[in-house]
Amino acid sequence: MKRRILISILAFAVMWTMSMPVTTFVAKADTPYFPYSNKTVADYGGDYSLFYILNNYNIYTKENTDSGHCVGPAAVGGTAKFDMGMGFDGLKYKYEHTTPSYFEGEMLSDLNGMYPMELYVGEVNADNENCNPIGTLTFNGYTSKNDKYIDFNAAYSDIQKEVNAIAGLTNKIVIDPDVTKADHYEIVDSWGGMKQVNVDSGYIYEFKEGTADQYRIVNILGDGDAVFICNDSGKAHMPDAYLDGEYDWSKFAPEGSDGQYGGTSGVVFIYPNATEIDRSWSYQSSNGH
Repeated sequence: MKRRILISILAFAVMWTMSMPVTTFVAKADTPYFPYSNKTVADYGGDYSLFYILNNYNIYTKENTDSGHCVGPAAVGGTAKFDMGMGFDGLKYKYEHTTPSYFEGEMLSDLNGMYPMELYVGEVNADNENCNPIGTLTFNGYTSKNDKYIDFNAAYSDIQKEVNAIAGLTNKIVIDPDVTKADHYEIVDSWGGMKQVNVDSGYIYEFKEGTADQYRIVNILGDGDAVFICNDSGKAHMPDAYLDGEYDWSKFAPEGSDGQYGGTSGVVFIYPNATEIDRSWSYQSSNGH
């Protein structure tokens, strides 16, 4: 399968009128748009390992996400926006979700027309009109009591430990822009004055420090995984990833679903020193495929 990761109160006023001024009491919503649930990701067999995250989510971040659309599950700690809907064509492309999606921060997109397996939202969305199931929804939605469905701080602590271990491996292939062809990779011209690097699946690659921003595309050849490490500090560049050796818009038709499904390839980007991922050169900050 494809691998791929202010609390608002619905207030009511109780008015008590006697021979004194009116006093207004504000309480937490007892009846959010989605019923409260105490379940966590562990109730669905999930954990905070990279293996679970990369095998079940398309987007996993404790910060904000702003994407065109997302075919698979998403876990977002900040605000979430999907310009063309979250999973609006996931069924068409035969991509079955294996875990619920979770939006702890404010949901900025209308949920109608989305296709998660199940959906959990944070309490900030208790009275969010975007989470008002006024249309015909294809899923069950829940409000995570005390925002506990995913503990993003604990998750990122576990992720950091795994990332540090991977980044410290010595069997990495360094992608050097001065060496355009080497064992397991080749650098070619791409559009917009940038480069594309074609790589064999099954290896760990490292961008030569300070050179990652030259690449628009990393193109993974073969049915397998590839890991890319970028040790740049501060704001670091993330290229687009093409899977299975091509990116063919003609395959986006239903009869050619592999164009979006991605076959059995997976890609992981690791930024152990970055404080921000730069996608400003692209038309959207993150891709959901």
